[in-house]
Amino acid sequence: MAKDKKLVDKVYVNDVEADLVADEQFSIENNTGNDLVEDRFKDFEFVNKHTKTLKEFIVNDEINIVDINKLAELNGISFFIPIGWRSLLISLVKELDESGWDREVSCIKEKFAQLRFHADQADEDIIEKYEQLSEITCETCGGKGKIRYDTWNYVACRAHYLENRGLVLVEAGGFRISETYFQWSDVVSMEFEGLDLKEDFHRYLKIKVKNEVQIQCNLAYNPFNIYKESIGYGEFLKQIPGNYRELNYEYINRYYSEAAYCEICGYKAVYNQQCECCEAETWLSYSKGSVYREKVEYLTYAQGNWVKDNGEFYASKQDQYPKNPDHRIL
Repeated sequence: MAKDKKLVDKVYVNDVEADLVADEQFSIENNTGNDLVEDRFKDFEFVNKHTKTLKEFIVNDEINIVDINKLAELNGISFFIPIGWRSLLISLVKELDESGWDREVSCIKEKFAQLRFHADQADEDIIEKYEQLSEITCETCGGKGKIRYDTWNYVACRAHYLENRGLVLVEAGGFRISETYFQWSDVVSMEFEGLDLKEDFHRYLKIKVKNEVQIQCNLAYNPFNIYKESIGYGEFLKQIPGNYRELNYEYINRYYSEAAYCEICGYKAVYNQQCECCEAETWLSYSKGSVYREKVEYLTYAQGNWVKDNGEFYASKQDQYPKNPDHRIL
């Protein structure tokens, strides 16, 4: 995934406020049930460093995430908020304070890709506004994002979503995942698992390597999984040698024998009526239950999502899939 990481570092500007305390310096997870301990905050400068009660708690333009942590501790609660949402949380607290909120809060957390803030005596319209804003704010960098799904729901910009998707590349004599290279001879077995009945797709490929390779590569899990959402997954399956007894080669030949060009993003990455690059369904697949009566309506809708998500920008930088020279955005 090094290629993705360099891409993220190069093209994405971190939009989170500069005065937020770094994760390695300060844990946003509190210990509940204990008296306030000033020593927890002694190395940090913030507005409410010496505040003892909720009534004394100061809300102004200078507060930062440590003030919010102090607010949580004064309320006797724990919380963890992704770094990309801290600016939202600070703005929420400021706006609630202006509305006459009593600073009592019973819950601050992330749940189902949404900021949750529970306070009985607070303006629910303000809270709902920031809940909705969290759904389009990247949890990692604070930039424009959308709700994604991996093994759970989360919010990410295109750049950080690509980082989470992972990258598998076929190289001479083997393949590479992130920084780790495996020779085909290192692999003991491969088999598909996690059948998605709706799509008739397996969700991942389980790979077991030799024990000495696990130690050498410092792998936490053996076997480990490569998910079908990974960039390069289709090409990887096509290149697997034919000598793994547990592997269903009939499945590979049926769904991954050849990629087609996508009418939405234009890249050659369509397997079984779904594009690996933009992840959209083809019109043939989508039309079975479509709300759009015409193909051009669906393509316009799907291409609009692709453009809004900066898909073309990142796909062109990755240079992972061949591009149809005749492709056009409608």
